[in-house]
Amino acid sequence: MKEFEHELHVYTWFINMLQMLDDSNVRRRFRASNMTCTTKVRPFVCSLPLKLTDGWNNIQINLVELTQRLYATQFIEATRLEVSCCCCCWCG
Repeated sequence: MKEFEHELHVYTWFINMLQMLDDSNVRRRFRASNMTCTTKVRPFVCSLPLKLTDGWNNIQINLVELTQRLYATQFIEATRLEVSCCCCCWCG
């Protein structure tokens, strides 16, 4: 899974946490949420704001590019995906 994609029908809030392994053998987490207003990059966690509209939303996150830009390392694999939300979720 080098790109994360799914569609959401959002009612209130949404939090997506993805844990990944990079080429320096470090596990990092990307946390995307519509409850976050600013991007925060820390050594092991990156918080990303999402702007979602009423109705169905399509979310795509290029993990290879994001890992390279934020941490200057190479994405190896996704190790965990956690979705916490008040919505209907369709993963295609």
